[in-house]
Amino acid sequence: MILPPFRVFGLAVHGLTVHLFWTAWQRAYSPDLVTSLLYWVVTYLVVQYGYTAGLIPSVDMWVAAATGLCCWAGL
Repeated sequence: MILPPFRVFGLAVHGLTVHLFWTAWQRAYSPDLVTSLLYWVVTYLVVQYGYTAGLIPSVDMWVAAATGLCCWAGL
């Protein structure tokens, strides 16, 4: 159960690092900026109704979050 939270955290970080940075740097709208906001909403829902409800085990959630953040942020 690591892949779905990995993908959600990764895309949320990708939206923040790439699309928000692009919008600020170029002073023009990045095409997927609205979609990245939706990924933040999905990230909240996964944490709220998956992790805190006990549907996603703690180890799986933290491994997925850490690897998703690191991989999509380019670390």
